[in-house]
Order: sequence, then C-alpha cells, then structure tokens
Amino acid sequence: MTKQRWSSHGARSGCLVVAGATLGAMSLSALSATAAEASSNKSATVTSMSEGSNGTVLVDNGKTVYTLAGSAKCNSSCQKIWPPVTVSAHSKPKAGSGVQKSELGVTTTGGMHKVTYEGKPLYWFSGDKSKGQATGNITDQWGKWTDVVVKPATSSTGSGAPMTPTTSPSSGGGSGGGNAGSGGASF
Repeated sequence: MTKQRWSSHGARSGCLVVAGATLGAMSLSALSATAAEASSNKSATVTSMSEGSNGTVLVDNGKTVYTLAGSAKCNSSCQKIWPPVTVSAHSKPKAGSGVQKSELGVTTTGGMHKVTYEGKPLYWFSGDKSKGQATGNITDQWGKWTDVVVKPATSSTGSGAPMTPTTSPSSGGGSGGGNAGSGGASF
C-alpha cells in the first residue's frame, strides 16, 4: 500500500511538472509577445541629435539608432541585443528635426515593419541604457554596427561636398567637388 501511495504521489507530481512546464511555455510566449510589442512603435519619429564626439546622429525617442554594415543580417538572436526600430502596419516613420523624409522608409521582414534610413534597417542597442548614449559602435558576431551620422548640408551645386566659406568673392571655379571630409556613414 505504501508503494501504491508513492506511485500515485509520483504520478500527481508528474502531472504538476507537465502543467508547470506548459504554463511556463505559455508565459514565455506571452513575454516574447510583450517584448515584441514594446520594441514596436506605433509610429516612429526619427530626429537628429548631437552626441559629442560622435557628431550629429539619428535618434528615435532620444535613443541612438544604428545600422549593420554591409550585407549582414540581424536574425532573431541578434534582435534580442539589437531591437529593430519598427512601426505598426500601414504606418510610416516621421522625419523629425534634421532628418530628410525622403531618406526614411519601411521594409517588412518576418512580419515586422522595420524603419529604414537610406535603405538600411535601423536598430537600437540594448547596451544604451539612457537617452543620448551611443555605445553601440562595435563589431560583434553579426557584423560592424555604426550609429547613423547625419550628413552635412550640401552646397547649392548638389555636389555632395559640404559648403565652405570662401575668402575671396572672385575665387570662383573649383573642381565641382567630390565627397571631401569624413563623418558620414557610407553604405
């Protein structure tokens, strides 16, 4: 009889373990859904902000945004550290101060509507704990991450070179420009 009671108790314990595991899995699913919703903006407003030695960079909700260089992809494991800036379906990101609306877009992958700048998806870095931090300029297992530096204003000739003051009004000419200087993100 003692043996049977132990067996019955063991069966009940087994049921509790299975029930606990099922509830745990359901809780994890709920947490994952909540985390996904939390990282998704209904609408994103991308603005520019001066971040000291980093220059003027793009931010969303005051947090620095980054892109992944080259053709590397940020998979679901990556997105735990680098959550994408997203918008809800049928929404478009808004261009705030210092941002050209024509450079913003949305790409849909894996059911997420990721905000892009110059065609590259934007991500936050989980290591940036407060607004204004920019600690994600790193290389990790997914590739090289850089904050998105806002390009300087271009001259009226459209050459892409920053406008520079001249010392003589008759200096004229010029080479028509290349892209001199540094600080811009190249993709």
